[in-house]
Amino acid sequence: MSAKSSATHPAMNNALANAEVRKVNVANGMITLKHGALENIGMPPMIMAYKAKDADMVKRVHEGDKVKVRIENIDGTPTIVKLEKQS
Repeated sequence: MSAKSSATHPAMNNALANAEVRKVNVANGMITLKHGALENIGMPPMIMAYKAKDADMVKRVHEGDKVKVRIENIDGTPTIVKLEKQS
């Protein structure tokens, strides 16, 4: 028998990455972020435009905002699934 646990690690799986909003495109629902490594999808730190899962996210942020984000691959497209503005 294996001693390994099959339990997931929610804190790790749901970790939010620090990012800075570089550009917001309301028309196409995209937010360009400068972010640290996104370990859950194997992306290194970079600046890239991401699709926002929810149109409200695009309306809540502005260029220069510091945010915490969760990005996941949805149907092969890296998509912002959670976004929290930092104060």
